[in-house]
Amino acid sequence: MDVAARQQAIRSAPTNLDKANPDLLPLIERSLQDPDAQVRFSAIAALTQLNMNIDIAARGGHAIPRQIDPRGRSLLQSVLLKALNDSDFRIRGGAVKAIVFVTDPPSTSIRVALIAAFQRDRDPRVRVAIVSEFAKFNDPDSAVQQVLVDAIGDIVRRVAAMGLANFHPAAALPGIVAELQTGPAETRSEFVYALASYGALAKPYVPLLKTVLENETRESYRSRSVGP
Repeated sequence: MDVAARQQAIRSAPTNLDKANPDLLPLIERSLQDPDAQVRFSAIAALTQLNMNIDIAARGGHAIPRQIDPRGRSLLQSVLLKALNDSDFRIRGGAVKAIVFVTDPPSTSIRVALIAAFQRDRDPRVRVAIVSEFAKFNDPDSAVQQVLVDAIGDIVRRVAAMGLANFHPAAALPGIVAELQTGPAETRSEFVYALASYGALAKPYVPLLKTVLENETRESYRSRSVGP
């Protein structure tokens, strides 16, 4: 099958649950390993749409046909791990979100792979995708939390701050305070939110928080206060 035919095959593959067929997942797995970047991109796009449809259906209590359910599929997981190194940032970013979905909850090996991807990938869009997924983890281990802490001074600092507000690691407090003192104004709101989320642990920084809030132009953030 030539490139044009492979592109058409994956682009036209139905991802609606009522139309998808048992050949869909094998097609996606093959296409994610295709030498043609457009085929690979169409494959990650198809998987992303399929995952969204499955998530919506599952939340609504609907049964998912096993033959089109990517969750727990070992070959797909292996292919997505390789896609974290793809030359196209769109595919790498899509693979981040897809692998978290299909391995929920992500195993230790998946977490290690995502941490390694964050450390080596210089594209801010991929880095944001990784930090965004880490911020949603229900049980972040110390290594995942450390990525969020390290990301405070990174280009993805805004997303990292919102994630830290969910977990409150003590190691992040100095970095949050430093960002409020010297960080860019456009991320101030997120770091005010992060500091306020620490409650009693943030009490020593109340004067700083008040000063920052006095300089904040948006009423919704000026009204924030440190909890008890």
